[in-house]
Amino acid sequence: MTLEDNPSPDYIAPFLIYLASEAASKISGTVFNVGGTNIGMYSEPEIIRSLYKDGDPWTIDELVAQVPRALLRGYRSPAVPPTV
Repeated sequence: MTLEDNPSPDYIAPFLIYLASEAASKISGTVFNVGGTNIGMYSEPEIIRSLYKDGDPWTIDELVAQVPRALLRGYRSPAVPPTV
């Protein structure tokens, strides 16, 4: 899949606006896929790894240091084809 294959904002924005509306107020923690005129809902996404910090909110510098080595350890983006 290339960037050109992704739907334009014209296809994505209406669903995002719907999710931000009162009509979708009971929707939380659900993962959706918007591909053109097709909208899908994933079944039971689960947290497989997390970061935790006591006290103050995360700083950008802390996230830059922690996310790649802890949260995204071994992560491969489904949008990037594997290298040969």
